Amino acid sequence: MEQKDDSRRFYLREPMNLGEIIDATIDLFKKNIKDFTITSLVVAAPAIVLMLILTVINMTMPEDHESILAMVFIFVTFAVSFLIVIFYLNALIKMSSDFYNGVKTSFKEACAFSIKKFWKMTQALILSGIGFAVLFVITGMVFAGVTMATSNQYLAAGAAIIPFGFAIYYTFCIFLFPYVLVIEDAGVVESLKRSYELFRSSRNSMMKIILVPYLINALTIVATFIPFLGSFLVFLTYPLPIIAMTLVYYDIRIRSEGYDLMLQAEKLDSGL
Repeated sequence: MEQKDDSRRFYLREPMNLGEIIDATIDLFKKNIKDFTITSLVVAAPAIVLMLILTVINMTMPEDHESILAMVFIFVTFAVSFLIVIFYLNALIKMSSDFYNGVKTSFKEACAFSIKKFWKMTQALILSGIGFAVLFVITGMVFAGVTMATSNQYLAAGAAIIPFGFAIYYTFCIFLFPYVLVIEDAGVVESLKRSYELFRSSRNSMMKIILVPYLINALTIVATFIPFLGSFLVFLTYPLPIIAMTLVYYDIRIRSEGYDLMLQAEKLDSGL
């Protein structure tokens, strides 16, 4: 059963700048490190076991079967990784959102929730992936078409910048759809539309969506240089980018929709 925590974290009060989001991400992670770590271990354990098994098979398989084994290895790894990413994404967004709002959610509850959202998130990822594919195919066709017509690759590259720019813009527009889908319990198409609206509603959203995940990942990469514990620390910090983007989602809602005021209104309505 989820339990409400009366204490609100400092980053719930007002919009945050880039540095405050990173500080709040680390703070939220430290306060709930046990739950995040257990969830990471439970979700990633099957993939780790599979990787070990396939590695052993690869080492013991005769050389004449290496190409077939490599194809099987790539296919199985891709399929399992895709399923784990979906499950992991649902669970971590759920936990990050609840912890942010002062709700204590166990890893069991997060995993159970992730199962319920699994198919919806899968559909949304596939639909967004089709959009990426279409835009990149158009980019390739423009480049090839201009190259054939003019034999000028520089001109072709210039022409391809336009559809490629749309692809990049499309990426930013739908970047928040997993968080909308999980936190707002929206449908697939509705989540994609809502992500676009949130992105367009805040002048600060683009910079944060561009920088926050990479800055957080840069912090985790530093851990790889620590002897012996480096790999474990990288695994331990996997939740950080998702926590950070959850905070970006709420930050945009505070800026554009007055989410903090909505919470205060709910408290008044409930008589708290």
